[in-house]
Amino acid sequence: MSHATHTGPGKVSPFGADVTRWIGVLEALDSGVIVLGPDGAVQFANRAAILLTGGPAAFAGSVRAGAAEVEHPGRDGERRLLRVGRSGIDGVPGGQVLMVSDVTERRRHTEALGRVEKLDETLRVLSVISHKINNPLTALLGRAQILKSKIHTDPHVEKAAHVIEESASRIAELARELSRVLKESRQDTVDQLLAAEAAHRD
Repeated sequence: MSHATHTGPGKVSPFGADVTRWIGVLEALDSGVIVLGPDGAVQFANRAAILLTGGPAAFAGSVRAGAAEVEHPGRDGERRLLRVGRSGIDGVPGGQVLMVSDVTERRRHTEALGRVEKLDETLRVLSVISHKINNPLTALLGRAQILKSKIHTDPHVEKAAHVIEESASRIAELARELSRVLKESRQDTVDQLLAAEAAHRD
C-alpha cells in the first residue's frame, strides 16, 4: 500500500493544494494518521499508521465509532493497546482523520505503579500491626519475668511463667523479623517504582 492515495478527477484532496508539504509533515509524526474519504475508504496513511495497525484499511473498518482505545495485534504478534482519536476534515463532508497512538507501555506503566503503590500500602499496614504486636509483648515479657522471679514455692506457677516468657520471646522475635522483612520489602517497592519511572521516561 502506498502511503498516499491519489485523488481522482472531481475528488477533493484532504490536504488541499500543498499535498507534498503536508505529507512530509505527517510522515514525520510518531503517531499514526489515517485519512478516510466520505465513503470510508483510506485516502492516506502515514508510515506510523502502517507500522501500528499492519493494515490501515482493515483497522479503520474494524474500529467502532466512538472507540477511544482498542486492542490490536502488533507486528510482533503481541496485542497492543492503541488510542484512537477522530476528527472531521474541513471542506470534505463525511471525511475523517484517525489519529492512532500506541499507549501499551503507558498502560503497563500505570498498572505497574498501581501494583507497587498497593503493595506499599499493604506493607505500611503490616508495619503498624508489627508495632502493635511488639508493644504489649514487651509488657507481657516484663510481667512474666517478675512473676517468675517471685514465685518459687509453686513449681506449676513457675513453669507457667516460664512458658509465658518463652512464648512471648518467640513472638517478639517473629515481630522483629517481620519488621526487618518489611523494611527490605519497602525498599524493593521503592526500587521498582524508580525503575518503572525510568523505563517510562526512556
